[in-house]
Amino acid sequence: MLMKQLKFTLLAFIAFFAMLVNVNAQCNYTISLVDTFGDGWNGGVVTVQVNGVDVLTDLTIIDGFGPEVYDFTVSDGDAITTVYTVGSFGGENEYYVYDAEGNEIFSDGTGGTTPAGGSVGTATCPSCIMPGALGAVPGSETEVELAWTDVNGASEWQIEYDVSGYTQGLGITVSNVTTSTYLLTGLTASTTYDYYVRTVCAPGDTSAWSGPYTFSTPCPVVTTYPYTEDFDSGFLSECWTSIPSADGEEWIIAVPGGSGVDPVAYGASQDHTSGSGFVAWINDSETTLANPSSLETGVFDLTSLTSPRLVFWCWIGAYTNTSTLNIDVYDGSAWNTDVATVTANGSWIEIVVDLTPYASAATQIRFRANENDGDYQSDIAIDDVTIEETPIDEPDWCNLSSPATATVLQNDIFAAYAEVNEPGVTDAAGQGAGMEAWIGINIAPTDPSSWTYWIPASYDSDNGSNDVYVTNESVTLPVGTYYYASRFRLNGGPFVYGGFDGGFWDGTTNISGVLTVNEAPGNNCANPIVINLPADAPYLDAGQTTVGRVDDYTETCLGGYDGGEDIIYQLNL
Repeated sequence: MLMKQLKFTLLAFIAFFAMLVNVNAQCNYTISLVDTFGDGWNGGVVTVQVNGVDVLTDLTIIDGFGPEVYDFTVSDGDAITTVYTVGSFGGENEYYVYDAEGNEIFSDGTGGTTPAGGSVGTATCPSCIMPGALGAVPGSETEVELAWTDVNGASEWQIEYDVSGYTQGLGITVSNVTTSTYLLTGLTASTTYDYYVRTVCAPGDTSAWSGPYTFSTPCPVVTTYPYTEDFDSGFLSECWTSIPSADGEEWIIAVPGGSGVDPVAYGASQDHTSGSGFVAWINDSETTLANPSSLETGVFDLTSLTSPRLVFWCWIGAYTNTSTLNIDVYDGSAWNTDVATVTANGSWIEIVVDLTPYASAATQIRFRANENDGDYQSDIAIDDVTIEETPIDEPDWCNLSSPATATVLQNDIFAAYAEVNEPGVTDAAGQGAGMEAWIGINIAPTDPSSWTYWIPASYDSDNGSNDVYVTNESVTLPVGTYYYASRFRLNGGPFVYGGFDGGFWDGTTNISGVLTVNEAPGNNCANPIVINLPADAPYLDAGQTTVGRVDDYTETCLGGYDGGEDIIYQLNL
């Protein structure tokens, strides 16, 4: 009786052990479908059977090349077969079967033959199965959370990693990992890595390596200010991204007028930093009006700044005046579009954008170039991009001192004077340190803070405790009436604006000056240079020897004459 009980117990143990072995011997195989032409399987399907039972039915590719990948579960000793049903163009269909360790064990339809289906073979599951579903989530620029799926009920894994492209087996190994997630630290920012992981089922029993899984650490977040990008490395900063337009046009880093860059007549003639360096540039020769090319900065943590601002210099070719540059700002949760817009200007102009409404721990800037598809002569360039705390220094007083009104001919010199006062700065002899000045011109007598055309003014003289600044600029504006005012800035602080002539511009007491631009004689047939002979003889006009004052191709009063750059004279004999 005792022997019968022992025999029964032994048989039960063996059956239980066999059941455990059978359960542990389960694993996942994979089938991968491909179409060599790229138009899908055109009605072709394949079914996977395990021990004669359908486990994956009528697999296909609807469209494209694939691959379409499917897993199915097998146990040791299972017979695997496939049944393929041809559609149209069966010679374009291929599929492959892989075992639990990723080894190809069967292929069908390769070499342009139509798949036939048939026996794949007998399943063999390893005693220790490699992990699946590898992933990685960056936590910061120097750490990442690795994760994978356990299929063994295991409690130990090994990780190997290094810079992407390394030879597996020669990387950095992390052992005795006891959970299926792992925080990998000590990484390098802006770097791409590969990692592998394998299961340790028991001493001496490890799975094959699963991987590689490739991940990249983010760029470091900028936290120190002021931050400046002048592009003079000759390369786009690794933390900046050029996002091409739909037709592939990208921002490039180039020397104005250098190789691969449009003639300087269409855009910047030199960089802003030094006059000989690099700029970020977009070529108006491409047609990207509906699909702008974008340039995105890295990430800025602005939480330490009280009043952050963006300052950059922009040159948009004014030959055809068609391109614009839009500034978007990401506030940590959404893009705010068209925060500022720059239009054609024909020279370097400074653009200042208040970032206070958009300050966050993850603020970004995006420059969007918009071009007209009807021309090619309005290139865009930016330089000296700065993020900084807004300076607070500003002059105590300024004005537009003279003249109250001015009348000039086209291309003649317009001289305007303005004064500024800041105790401790302008009361010393000579130019006060940190002071900048401009004279602005606009088509309407509006608040000068909204004007976009500003001519740099140079120090002229002292007037008591004031510094006097002057601009002597050749006027290239069309004939018409314009308005002008002064602008000053101390130590990069806020702009202040001067009116004629008692102080800060207010639109009522201290107002804009009035500039009248008249057409110069000789520019067209209706307004010739009149020479009375013999009274004016001998006549000498040494300044007008070869070209006219303006480009004007509309005149036809002299028959074959078509304007151009000639000068018109009228001789009265």
